[in-house]
Amino acid sequence: MIDEGSRIIEIKDCRGTGDVFQYVLQNVGTAANVNVVDTTGAGDSFIGGFLFASQLLLTTNSDMLKDQEKITFQLRFASWVAATKLSGRGARGCLPTWQLVKTYLGSTVKTIDKKLQEIICSGKT
Repeated sequence: MIDEGSRIIEIKDCRGTGDVFQYVLQNVGTAANVNVVDTTGAGDSFIGGFLFASQLLLTTNSDMLKDQEKITFQLRFASWVAATKLSGRGARGCLPTWQLVKTYLGSTVKTIDKKLQEIICSGKT
């Protein structure tokens, strides 16, 4: 299911096979009150946050979330990690540790998800 804030893009395979791949672009919001010091490593931080959230969902009781909610959780968590990193210098400055995650977001998927919904502004009015 594609929600109204998402859109589908098609990308043709550049190897000449004629294959077309569809991707869904989803906007989950923007991190509020970010003090940008250095953007170095922000993309890598986002990917790392997404992968960590994926692993967190696999290793905890996350049955309460539907598939689309899991993707939104992963994207919000990744956005929070990247936004947190932006406040420090260098590629690894201010990367959040698990202790920081527990302090600011909580230690369960449910509490982290609830806090991320508060932190990441949806942009919807």
